[in-house]
Amino acid sequence: PIRYRLAFANWQKLGDRDQILYQRGYQLVHVPSGKNSADIKMSIDGVLISLRNPLIREVFVCSTDSDLMHLSHSLIGQGITPYRVCRHENRVEIRNVLTQKTGYFVLPQPEAASPKAPNQPQSPAEVEHLPSSASQLRGWLKILILQAQHDQPNQPITISELAKRFRNRNHAAVNTAIRSVTTAKTLKQFLETNPQFQLFPIPNTQSLQVTLSEPSDNTAVNPVANPAKPAIAKISDAATLEQAVVKLMWTLSANQAGKSIHLSVLGSEFSKTYQEPMSKALKRIGEPKGLPKFFAKCRSLRIKKQDQEWQVLLACVS
Repeated sequence: PIRYRLAFANWQKLGDRDQILYQRGYQLVHVPSGKNSADIKMSIDGVLISLRNPLIREVFVCSTDSDLMHLSHSLIGQGITPYRVCRHENRVEIRNVLTQKTGYFVLPQPEAASPKAPNQPQSPAEVEHLPSSASQLRGWLKILILQAQHDQPNQPITISELAKRFRNRNHAAVNTAIRSVTTAKTLKQFLETNPQFQLFPIPNTQSLQVTLSEPSDNTAVNPVANPAKPAIAKISDAATLEQAVVKLMWTLSANQAGKSIHLSVLGSEFSKTYQEPMSKALKRIGEPKGLPKFFAKCRSLRIKKQDQEWQVLLACVS
């Protein structure tokens, strides 16, 4: 999830944009009018972002201004991965400056309201919006997940929360939408058969958390899915590594949140599943301080030393 949101501008000239961004959790930085004033301030504050939180590993720079490449290069020098974000009509492009890999998110297009029948006035807020295809439905759900991560960065997104957000946005039950364009009957079935989504249990609860899989290189948000073989998520950062370990822990501990697993056993299972030692994956994503220190800062995991051996446990997500 995104931990910090900063927006730079001369807010006197942008109408109510400051109120909109503030409601979305942004910290607003006001700059005087002048050429490149906001970009300069963004570069200065961006270079110092690690002072705000030394654990920051990724920064999204939402601007197409070429002058901000200096900021991106400075962040790389600090061990932080910068992403350049820009929007082209209904498509959002996210480019990893370090690897030059690009991913795309397609924003759902608003549906035209149905014509009103005689003597049956209908408010626009009451019009049902159903997807025209499974691909469009996937895009809508992904946008809702991203919005939920923005609104509640420290809270897991459950299936019921996603269904509620779908109803609020489209004025239709998500299961109705799913049955209209797929053979699945429920939201859980639809998510399980689409590799763009990931489900894993929340410890000590009966709920499942919904997350987005790592997008493949130069792939739009709405690719054609092969439901017969779910893809194994790529380990690309600390968050995806933590999610992968939680999944393995849940399987190895037989769904018991308080049961501990030897680190050596967990490491062996990780290597079988991801074809890579866990220690190597840790170094590859820029976390070279060792597995015990990594687990110690994971919200969903706990680690302890018992009889000279490290034990890993699932923890409640607060």
